[in-house]
Amino acid sequence: MYSRFTIWNAVAFFVITCPTPACAPSQPQAGPAKATTTPSSSSSAPNAAPKIPPPTVWFEPMDGTTSVGDMTPRIAIDNFELPVGSALLDQVVAAVSLQTWPEQTSIAASMSVKDASSSGDPRAKILLKPNSPLGDRWYAVRLSKLPVGLAWPTYPTHHALQDGSVVARFRVGSEPSVWGVRVCDKGEIIADLSEKVVASKAPSELFSIAHAGASGPSCQSPGSAGAQGTGEFIFNCSGIQEKVPLDLSVAPGLAGLSGQALSPVNYEFTLAQLPPWGDGCRIFRP
Repeated sequence: MYSRFTIWNAVAFFVITCPTPACAPSQPQAGPAKATTTPSSSSSAPNAAPKIPPPTVWFEPMDGTTSVGDMTPRIAIDNFELPVGSALLDQVVAAVSLQTWPEQTSIAASMSVKDASSSGDPRAKILLKPNSPLGDRWYAVRLSKLPVGLAWPTYPTHHALQDGSVVARFRVGSEPSVWGVRVCDKGEIIADLSEKVVASKAPSELFSIAHAGASGPSCQSPGSAGAQGTGEFIFNCSGIQEKVPLDLSVAPGLAGLSGQALSPVNYEFTLAQLPPWGDGCRIFRP
């Protein structure tokens, strides 16, 4: 199961250990990519080599993450532990920038580039180190375009803008929020948060899940009051209807590790209208 803090699991081409912001101390790290075999239409080549997908681009912190602290923003490129090559890396460097959000004012930053190595870091990385420490507010890493030869991962870590560019927005300080809600096969509903939190109540008292104007679903959570440093809340539900709007409400009782409270919220979405999120899940992003 891909969690924002646990936000990575098996995906089409990757093994992910944390597909959401709060599942890791810093950011989710993509595991080694897996090649997928495409059956050959030619009977003369039964042992054709597996089709290798292009390198995939990840933002760290991923979009919507809060309480980032002094982490250096970066772009990571997963290429099966193989070098990406200077030609593609130079194109990414030319297209990437660090900005304030939402003003999108450029921030002076020095870039360091390191390609992947089988004996070192398995992913290529482009780090954007600000020339001055970032204050407590929202920022964004922006990529003006995705160079030809690269692709996005199964679990997107960015937000698309109308001008064709993409950004990963993050806040240095604490501002806990619901980052996303995943509805998965076998009735799992997972509420992912933008940072790790402390719960003063049991999940059943903090979260209300119900169909608008219809009965169900019936949900249970194994969690208890006093959860420390969790970034997701998992509910096992029955009676989820794909075409009936689902209401999810969050009551007071959650706070970031620094004490910043998560404001009560209410969301409504319909499962049938949600985009897929990896294998067997759909996701609602506020």
